[in-house]
Amino acid sequence: MEIGLTAEGGKLDSVRWALTKDDKETSAALGDNGGTLIFDGAGDYALTAIAKDAHGREFSSEPVVIKVLPNLSLSLTADTDKLHEDEAAAISLTVEHGTPSTIEWALTHDGEDVSVPLDDHGGKLAFDGAGAYVLTAAVTDELGKEYTAACRWRSAR
Repeated sequence: MEIGLTAEGGKLDSVRWALTKDDKETSAALGDNGGTLIFDGAGDYALTAIAKDAHGREFSSEPVVIKVLPNLSLSLTADTDKLHEDEAAAISLTVEHGTPSTIEWALTHDGEDVSVPLDDHGGKLAFDGAGAYVLTAAVTDELGKEYTAACRWRSAR
């Protein structure tokens, strides 16, 4: 994230930066005019500029609060990888490190789209005929980043 600093009404003698992550001090490798801030993990960050003028007086900016979200980790599982066309598979979707904003399912049967009757955590999935099936879960976090997981299996007559 690009950080910049502007001063109104005078020249700054020096600037130092105070950065906290989840209310604990951490380092901010920024120059007098700012720079690029790299976050070392998910959490709640607060950045404050502390400037000193030529008379030695210190002035602090209001803190800028930045929430860094974790990357979601998906686990899509089925209770079987082979089954007969008249059987159903139990599907389970687990999302770690956060809560998704949306979950969309897609299912193909031999490359053709098929409707998916699953809820946000999975459910039972029945198969209409023999062939190759691919189930994909597309999960979007609150900032719009998408994560996907897929299961493949073959249904026999």
